[in-house]
Amino acid sequence: MISDTNPWAVAAKRVAALGRADSARSTTPGPDLIADALRVLVWLAGERAAPPHVVRAGPAGTIYLGWRQGSGGFEVEVLAAGRLRWSADAGEESTRTGRRLDKPAADMLRSLIPLSRPFHPPREASR
Repeated sequence: MISDTNPWAVAAKRVAALGRADSARSTTPGPDLIADALRVLVWLAGERAAPPHVVRAGPAGTIYLGWRQGSGGFEVEVLAAGRLRWSADAGEESTRTGRRLDKPAADMLRSLIPLSRPFHPPREASR
């Protein structure tokens, strides 16, 4: 079993928990979306990116992964099976966006949010 001190395991557990039925939320992400979000996490871990600081359900049953450090931030929203969008905000520079996670996107994430940043487990979304 992977320890809860492993930041990628914590993020994966948070993603998996989003798929559980919640009567307060009518737009629970489906199994295909959960699987895609988990694949995104695995790919980012393989690219040696920092684990997300925020994992939560997005609007209309999407899954939101977010990173923030100072004025910079990076976010990925898994929209549907096989579809996502990301955006990077470097503070003073214009926001960059894309619909495909690739090496340049991972490089940008690593430049904004270094892997050496201390790990603090993502907080539960407030209900």
